[in-house]
Amino acid sequence: MNSYQIAKKLKNRYLPNNIDFSLANRRHSFLSECIIPTDIVALSGKGATLKTNKGELIDFASMTVNCILGQNDPWVNANLIAYLLSGRPSFLTTRVGHDYYYKVADRICKTTKMTNSVINHRQCNGTDVTELAILAAYKHRQNGQHILASFSNSYHGQGLTAYLASGLQRKHLFLVHESPVVFLDEPDHTEDIDTQDLTEHDKNTLEKLYDIRDKVFAVIIEPIQVNNSVNTSSKAFLKRLKYVCESSKIALIFDEIQTGFGWLGKITAAERYGVWPNLMALSKALTAGNGPLSALVSDKIYQDIVEGTGAKTNGADIRSLVAANAVMDRLLGIPEQQIPSDIDEDLYKELRSGLLSQFDQKCHQLLLYLKDLQSLGKGLIGKIKGDGLIRGLEIVNAKGVNDALMAKKLQLQLLESGVLVRQNQHTLIFKPPIVITEKEMAKGFGKIQKIISSNL
Repeated sequence: MNSYQIAKKLKNRYLPNNIDFSLANRRHSFLSECIIPTDIVALSGKGATLKTNKGELIDFASMTVNCILGQNDPWVNANLIAYLLSGRPSFLTTRVGHDYYYKVADRICKTTKMTNSVINHRQCNGTDVTELAILAAYKHRQNGQHILASFSNSYHGQGLTAYLASGLQRKHLFLVHESPVVFLDEPDHTEDIDTQDLTEHDKNTLEKLYDIRDKVFAVIIEPIQVNNSVNTSSKAFLKRLKYVCESSKIALIFDEIQTGFGWLGKITAAERYGVWPNLMALSKALTAGNGPLSALVSDKIYQDIVEGTGAKTNGADIRSLVAANAVMDRLLGIPEQQIPSDIDEDLYKELRSGLLSQFDQKCHQLLLYLKDLQSLGKGLIGKIKGDGLIRGLEIVNAKGVNDALMAKKLQLQLLESGVLVRQNQHTLIFKPPIVITEKEMAKGFGKIQKIISSNL
């Protein structure tokens, strides 16, 4: 009996009618500091919609791990099933090669448009790859360079190096008593990425970097600080930052964990901004939630990383690489001759053109709904922030002051009503998967409008 025949016999084990809902009580056994799951239990999922024991839940938060294809993408699932049924290895040591090691690595390099670059892909998360980027830059520092420059209210993960480099994480530091990190002021938020004008605040920030340039080996930045209420850098700022770094032989690191792989209409924020770093950290969105995988794409000069730090996890769960390749198929499209002729017509069209070809339409639709909310919620809703499919909606009080408590209250009310959004400080964060349909968008925002109206 082969795997397919066994799987058919096992299918009932995983059907919703076999869920033991009493297990939800186990959620209280989690650490007190964990995000404790609610009593909402997921039964199944498709696209931007989860079916739960409390009805449908429409996902405007990409499940918070950058699932740009939503739930159970048919192409990704089919490729994973086909690979598993092929009998090929699911995991390999770093000392044995595999065609997907090379195929996916080469494809990621090409799609990021990092010229003359190398890649280190790893079976790990975003924290590990940002730490690897910092390590690679540090390894190749010039004489006298010992400072890492980061930005206030930045977020680069939950490892020890990430705590050092993250403005929002410094309160969690341990085992470290002195820090080589200097925090520059966060970039001025812009409502238009494409602006060519530097604000006075951003000029001052760059001048501070210039003043210490001889001591700085790297600058790490998130093009959009999602965990800082969707604070969005301008193109002018990133271009000038690149110039300062390049002229001073400082490595520029883009943390693209939140922005990479389609969220801004391009594969990377670097392409959206027209500014490429020396090192780019990617993760999570690479597989759209279908397994752990990170990638550091960098200039070739940074490829010589200390043995025992970078090489040991170059091995990977091959299934994650298969998923990443399928995600790129979905976003960018594939040659028509590679598409099965008898598949669903809509999926056929999407694979032929790539989902990014629909991006402008989805982005425009999202922005219109957010502007309608802004008009409806005068006195409660402030600015719309962000770009593309990464948007923040500021919540304010009657005096126009940012109101984090109300934002949290709204987020919980929306969850109870069947809409999942993220909340950070005074901002509700909208990051819907690119596969969200017009029907899902309309239904979700209909519920949001009711909640907003009830709080006016």
